[in-house]
Amino acid sequence: MAMNLCMGFNARLLICCICLSCTSSFSQIQVLERVVAIVDKDVVLQSELDQRISAVYAQVQQSGTQAPSLDILSSQVLERLISERLQLNLGFNAGIRITDQELNSAIERVAAAAGLSVENYVNTAISKGSRLDDLKEQIRNEMIILSLIHISEP
Repeated sequence: MAMNLCMGFNARLLICCICLSCTSSFSQIQVLERVVAIVDKDVVLQSELDQRISAVYAQVQQSGTQAPSLDILSSQVLERLISERLQLNLGFNAGIRITDQELNSAIERVAAAAGLSVENYVNTAISKGSRLDDLKEQIRNEMIILSLIHISEP
């Protein structure tokens, strides 16, 4: 019995060594995503930071004002993302939830305020590089933060 256990262990060890040597010789480590900040039990990813920086630069260009340096802007945008994550976590812990119906109503109000139908508003956002899911998430997050602010006001 001890011999069978020893042979089983040796066989497994040999298989592991073969697998490790195969994977190390055929594969390279590739970074898929980089974490730029940890907020409570959540993270801010490099791709989120890059996306937000691009959006801010687009807004600055549309307004015709001079953009700050990339270092300053990156720092400010990262600070804002961290603040948003903290607020969203507080909202979640406070039980604030936005239903799909509330979200759709908010999208209708935003579109109407822009003088557009919902379809035109969404198409305009998509033509500017937004994805519908990202747009909805952004609006939902803003609604959670606003609800949290209203709760905390005396």
